[in-house]
Amino acid sequence: MTASAEKFRSVRISQRGDRKINQDRCDIFEHDGITVLALADGMGGHPKGEVAAQIFIDTALHHLKKYTAENFDPNVYIADVMRRAHRNIMKYGIERRPPIYPRSTAVLVVIIEGMMYWSHLGDSRTYLFRHGRAHMRTMDHTRAEAMRLSGKIADSDSQSVASGRSGVSKCLGGMKKANEIEITPPLALQSSDIILLCSDGVWSQIKNQELEDIVLDSTTDFNERISRLVDHAVKASHPNSDNATVLALFWEADSNKNTNTQRNGNGEDEVDSALDNLRNLIDKYN
Repeated sequence: MTASAEKFRSVRISQRGDRKINQDRCDIFEHDGITVLALADGMGGHPKGEVAAQIFIDTALHHLKKYTAENFDPNVYIADVMRRAHRNIMKYGIERRPPIYPRSTAVLVVIIEGMMYWSHLGDSRTYLFRHGRAHMRTMDHTRAEAMRLSGKIADSDSQSVASGRSGVSKCLGGMKKANEIEITPPLALQSSDIILLCSDGVWSQIKNQELEDIVLDSTTDFNERISRLVDHAVKASHPNSDNATVLALFWEADSNKNTNTQRNGNGEDEVDSALDNLRNLIDKYN
């Protein structure tokens, strides 16, 4: 695997909302042709969620610097970061007096040679926008998402009022054994793809169509769109707005020059494969 210059635009925006502190964290790293996007939401109701979120971000950066493009395996990196971050969060908590048990959601996306790899724990999300629509997203590790996937509740525009939405079933920290890490099959990026990572303080306050319309508004500058998205989420839930954070990337590479797309076949087939993999996870919730 050789390093390549990836061409993209990115923007990060985070607002505290009506909370006393901002427990969300996000960042984007580039190293030897490898791009990593990371977002975490320290879980409310547990002490030092903001520390747990920052530990995840720091772990992702520190571990990335150990690699070069030639010895980098995205799947190994993602699994290692998730497990190491969990251990680091647990270690931090146990060393407090008295011990505490911080928790955080986690989203990790890796891009190398035009290929995207990603994983998550909790209800922070990754969206992929392609061909003028929200093409796919991660499935929340919540009771409400499991009920939606199994047809027990309606696929409504927003899950913010769904029973049990906040009952996150997977996260970093909080328990001795780390959760099983699911890594979605790699996907070849296409020109004008938009990757969006966000905390639940964004997606849960905006209808799906509203989110899609704002992100895909080609009449507005990309940075302005993302800023408007976060502003809208915070205002929609005022005076009880949560921390609202978005990390977004606009892929500008010419898909015709992407050798990975040619080598791995049609990009649409890869999306179908990835979606099938996500649907197969439904049984894990039942």
